[in-house]
Amino acid sequence: MNIYQNLVKATPSWSLLGPSYRLAIKNYEAIAILFFIPTLLQILGGFYVGSTLSINKNHHFIEFAKLTTHSEIGVLLILLWLIVSIINYPPAIYFRLQAAGSEKIPSIADCYRQGFKDFYKVLFSELAFLLIVTIGLVLLILPGVLLFRRYVLVPYYAAQNPSLSLTQIFKLSAEQSAPFMFYIYGTFLVILAVSLVAETAFGNFVIGSVITTLVTYSVLFLPVMRYLEISKHFNKKSSVRAGSRKFVHH
Repeated sequence: MNIYQNLVKATPSWSLLGPSYRLAIKNYEAIAILFFIPTLLQILGGFYVGSTLSINKNHHFIEFAKLTTHSEIGVLLILLWLIVSIINYPPAIYFRLQAAGSEKIPSIADCYRQGFKDFYKVLFSELAFLLIVTIGLVLLILPGVLLFRRYVLVPYYAAQNPSLSLTQIFKLSAEQSAPFMFYIYGTFLVILAVSLVAETAFGNFVIGSVITTLVTYSVLFLPVMRYLEISKHFNKKSSVRAGSRKFVHH
């Protein structure tokens, strides 16, 4: 069977950049709480930990200095960022689904309330995706790339299909992403390109990292917009089939 036979035409990935940017501007308060403030903890933590590295000029290698107050603060900030990021992940998925899928701006309280309803399923779906793709990349690059397409959008499927098991969610993601394979790869290539350009332009020092982070929020909604387009496509197909069956029955 030719894998190209079932491919569908969708919105070009670069065309999603403008709508994603406008959504980021519109929802800046929620982005600040769910994404930006936690990321600041990571940036500052990395800066403090990085300051404990020193160059041994005689032997030309990097050595770790003894733990100082700065390095301890850095480790604590990174641990705090990790904890907050885990807590924020399901609410952040819900936020992006609501912000991109409707005109209404979701409240922070609603994001946490709704996100926590399926906290473990959404979180475990992301962790399972990362594990599967990592194993695929370690064993061979091509399987990892193929698995990435199949499962990269799985947290959105988990959030919008709470009645399904994780196995069913992963199967659904794999099946529905297949006709959109090139658009999914294109979506994340655009995200990668914007991130690389921002990092190259502003550097990796503290202020530069902050600016880079802010710039990358312009592509924050690209994955969920692609997911919603895929979901809408299959919902429409299901409606057409249901209508056809009803017509034949009558």
